[in-house]
Amino acid sequence: MNKKALKQKELTKQLGVLFLAKGFSDMGLRQLADALGTSDRMLLYYFGSRDALLETVLLDIAQQLSTQLDENFGDRVFSPNEFLDVLWQSALDEAFADYLRLWLDISAKANRGDPLLTAIANKISHNWIRWAAGRLSADDAQTVAYATLMLSTVDGLLILHPNDLQQGAPAITMLKTLLMR
Repeated sequence: MNKKALKQKELTKQLGVLFLAKGFSDMGLRQLADALGTSDRMLLYYFGSRDALLETVLLDIAQQLSTQLDENFGDRVFSPNEFLDVLWQSALDEAFADYLRLWLDISAKANRGDPLLTAIANKISHNWIRWAAGRLSADDAQTVAYATLMLSTVDGLLILHPNDLQQGAPAITMLKTLLMR
């Protein structure tokens, strides 16, 4: 890897930490550069544009989350109920809170029509659905539907109960009951 690529990777990691802690929407290139102790011109040199910077950093953060979820789930294949249990426990885990808040921020802006964030949200969603489907022991024709149902349920509970996700536990219990039928 050349020097420029290494520096871009380092900046991506630093920006990822910043985005997870503070979000990204209120920060232009100058504010981002100031937070990193560099200049907006240097960020443009390494990323090309603010859009390219956002895409690189947000996709890297999504990959970090996938890696952490892989650690929670391991290599096992799960029944839909077992998968939902582990997914729900992961959502409740404080280690994932910043990721989930950032995901809601991306989703909200995508739903308001931001074309860049719509594209990024679509990539992230597609990857997570594929990831979840690959961990389910359901019939192959149903794994994507199960994955979509469970991920969208947890995402919906994040929206409904942003400050007390535990309030969603009865809905998870209901969904598990329905999945056993």
